[in-house]
Amino acid sequence: MKFFKHDKEPQKRKTGKLRKKIIALITLTVFFTMTVVLAISAGWFYIEAMAINSLFNDSTSDIARTYFSEEEMKEYLELAKKFDAGEATAQEVQELQESQRYQHLQEMLNNLCAKTNMTNISLCALNEEEFQNYSKQKANDDEWMPLIYAIDGHKEESHHIPFGTRRPEIASVYKSIQNYYDNGVTGIAFKDNCLCTFLPIVSEDKLIGFIKTEDIENATYAEMNLLIILAGGSSILVILLLLPVLVIIVTKTIVSPINLVAQEAEEFKEKHLISQKLDTIKTKDEIQFLSEAILKMEIDINEYIDKITKITAEKERGMI
Repeated sequence: MKFFKHDKEPQKRKTGKLRKKIIALITLTVFFTMTVVLAISAGWFYIEAMAINSLFNDSTSDIARTYFSEEEMKEYLELAKKFDAGEATAQEVQELQESQRYQHLQEMLNNLCAKTNMTNISLCALNEEEFQNYSKQKANDDEWMPLIYAIDGHKEESHHIPFGTRRPEIASVYKSIQNYYDNGVTGIAFKDNCLCTFLPIVSEDKLIGFIKTEDIENATYAEMNLLIILAGGSSILVILLLLPVLVIIVTKTIVSPINLVAQEAEEFKEKHLISQKLDTIKTKDEIQFLSEAILKMEIDINEYIDKITKITAEKERGMI
């Protein structure tokens, strides 16, 4: 009977390396799971925060709207558009700004900003032509200015935006305004690190302007949540990239060697041929210890079988 001689005795070694591998695998799995949970939680938290902030800003806009009568809003917005088009004089604007009612309204908006921590609350007219001429390039070049300020309340009175002023707007402002035409409502927009909301002012079924709120504190808060989402998303991406590598490592260092030991043990049971493959397992852990023990057992069994076979043959010759 031919078999592979294995002269090397299995060395005694400390056990526990396989356990360390399994613990490391479990630790990585827990870490990956926690990262995914963190990413999902951050996303949910961000959405909830944005919803709460939007509702708060909308409520603030509703309060500001109650300060004006319909006639006042229409008068201010029409004058702002006429002044912007050169159809109203600076004298008319000055008279409006010096009126007791206008100054009282501005003071009320200032106080509302202070109470709600808004950066500013403004009544703005919409220039339809400028709105329709929106382009991404104009927005990038700070040339797109569809809103004309009629009255502005600010946390700091020295920062009031003058009557008739236009300021550059960005793409998200366009999308928010367009949302009114598509759905009858306006949404939110980020501009200069501010969370902007727009409450539409409609006269005779025509959109003539907005009450605009800007909240830099809530916007910063929302951006922090966005960073959390990006970090969580990046972690998930890293997991997806590393998972195949982890599977390959586990398969190569644990699954494949165990399968090889099982296959070779089954092969020996059927054919009594000593496996040379067991000697190739070099995992330096309990799996290698097991493969060397099985290899030695196979050698011992075959030597015993060979010895019995020889004794039996000698007895048969002696009987002849």
